[in-house]
Amino acid sequence: MKKEVEKKIPPQKERLLQYLEYKGISKNKFYIQTGVSNGTLDKPSGLTLETVEKFYSIYPDINIVWLLTGQGEMLKSEPALPAIVSPPTALQADLPTASSHTTVPVVDIEAAAGFGAPNAEHMDKSQMIYLPKGILRGKAERLCIKVVGDSMSPTLYNNSRVVVRRLHESEWEHVRSREIYVVTNREGSTYIKRIENKLHQDGTLTLLSDNADQQLYRPISLPEEEIFAIWAVDLFLVRTLGEPSDPILANEMQAMKKQISDLSTTVGQLIQKVNKDS
Repeated sequence: MKKEVEKKIPPQKERLLQYLEYKGISKNKFYIQTGVSNGTLDKPSGLTLETVEKFYSIYPDINIVWLLTGQGEMLKSEPALPAIVSPPTALQADLPTASSHTTVPVVDIEAAAGFGAPNAEHMDKSQMIYLPKGILRGKAERLCIKVVGDSMSPTLYNNSRVVVRRLHESEWEHVRSREIYVVTNREGSTYIKRIENKLHQDGTLTLLSDNADQQLYRPISLPEEEIFAIWAVDLFLVRTLGEPSDPILANEMQAMKKQISDLSTTVGQLIQKVNKDS
């Protein structure tokens, strides 16, 4: 008599369950919220298109590509901005007023979270974000810029947005160590890093990455005479996953990324199952 092969839950459902666990959502709550039949998540069959549509309508922050194929991050890479972003068109009558909101230009420059990226020669301020009064203090020069690279993950991911405030040169000596700043050198390269302020000791700033791969993202020593501008980060328009100073959390994040990468090898099988079940 042949031994019956144990049927395992398809990787798609494993990822769905992983998402629910991460969000703290029980299976029972999932069934109630989506209207999906009880027990569906425990069956060995793949996800149907109807189930995926119901799931996504209730939990729109999940990355559908990750759910179906295992590629990319669990959640959408672009976080919802806690502000109103105006399109590059004529002024609209329903835009927030200056009395209730602070206006910050969205510029087409990159604060590279990796090895530095050259700034664009011209800042495109065609977009603005409107933040409620009280979030940002004072009337300093501020910009909203994009993070590029992975050296600051898991604190900041590629395509995150940050609102930065330019510091006067007299403020440089007061830059706080272990805080995140945007630094531009006189060659036009921009970095977003944690800062070790050594201006009083040897006249340098040390730029540090949060990424656990310190062999790839080594510290950068920047002499004061090479510094063009320093911007303090006033606001992170990104979902914070944890403090990089916690080594246990950093290891867990790296393990999760490895697991997602391994699961991506089942892309072909998963796509076939989706087409078959739908």
